[in-house]
Amino acid sequence: MLTALDLCCGAGGWECAARGLPIRFRAAIDWEQDCCLTTKYNHPEAPVVCGDVTRLPIGAAVRAVDVVLGAIPCEEISVARNNVPLSEAALAKWHELLDGMLALIAEIKPRWWVIENVIQMRKHLPIFTPQVVLDSAYWSGQRRRRMFIGEFPLPRRGEARTLGDYLVPGPHTVTAETLRAKELVRRQWYGPGEKRVLESGLPAPVVASAGGRHTRGYTVRAPDGRERALSFTEAARLQGFPEDYIFVASAGRAWEMVGQAIQIDLGRAILESIVEESKRERAA
Repeated sequence: MLTALDLCCGAGGWECAARGLPIRFRAAIDWEQDCCLTTKYNHPEAPVVCGDVTRLPIGAAVRAVDVVLGAIPCEEISVARNNVPLSEAALAKWHELLDGMLALIAEIKPRWWVIENVIQMRKHLPIFTPQVVLDSAYWSGQRRRRMFIGEFPLPRRGEARTLGDYLVPGPHTVTAETLRAKELVRRQWYGPGEKRVLESGLPAPVVASAGGRHTRGYTVRAPDGRERALSFTEAARLQGFPEDYIFVASAGRAWEMVGQAIQIDLGRAILESIVEESKRERAA
């Protein structure tokens, strides 16, 4: 059994990815109350600590883990900011979290560690930080290129799927304003545009956390040609959350928590590769 520590656990994406694997979490840490409640509600076996990971006293038992996982909030440096400059104070706070997590990992010295963020994180990392860019489209139905830093074996390629594999029966909703918007079709939207009509036979674009301007603005073409909104449940499924998952949050915050999470199918592939490597090392 491997032991793990989750830094910035969010809604519990890494815990979902570890379901059924020989991995036991010594602690899952986040500073958002609704993230802590959601992770604890769905993963009662994982001790959840609510607080700033860079300031919490972490005991010797928690430090002695095999795997350290995490996913730093990315909104501060993501391209989704549309080139809106970040204040020096906000960037300094984000760097404090990144630097604090890297310092903690250096102190713990786990056999494996994985931290996920947007590709723009590259320019904020210390030189020689191990890193790789992976696209969840090779493991799921969502195109989502993300930076993974750390020491871990590369996962085996999984099953590529399409948006249609995640759509669920209605009833569904759509706003009149969305229907009146200029139509952009025949591409899976990522970028400026007033209307985002998704094709079910293609991979979905990035499940984002920016509310109405991103994921909640997507529409899906129904079989009869009409459009309807991509639902929260469908967005959560695209992110890999299981059907039994319950978010302890308002509807708006639940959307944000889904968009901020790791893509769980890719996360599971990474954890499976770690488990396989652990078995080979023990057998050697």
